Amino acid sequence: MALSSALCASLATILIHRGLQGSSFWAGAWINVVVGAVAAWTAALILVPFDQYSWQAVPYFALSGLIGTTGGRLFRILAIEKVGARLRSLMPWMQKRSVKGVQAAY
Repeated sequence: MALSSALCASLATILIHRGLQGSSFWAGAWINVVVGAVAAWTAALILVPFDQYSWQAVPYFALSGLIGTTGGRLFRILAIEKVGARLRSLMPWMQKRSVKGVQAAY
């Protein structure tokens, strides 16, 4: 599961980088958020039986989506726009070895 998650995140980073070459940050960010929301709601409606929904939890999940998913995507796209896909994916590693991280990216 972790490998699949890493593969999807890497592929998304590459696709966002390519999309930013022909579009603006705001267009990419909002398209990404809308498509993600539609996909998440579709999966939830298909995979989760209706009687298992807890309507008391909706405000918490909505807030976590605004803070985590939307905020995270906006900052991720901004980072890719500012430093590029290769450097953005190396950022955690570069904090320890900044010179070698930059060399590895190029």
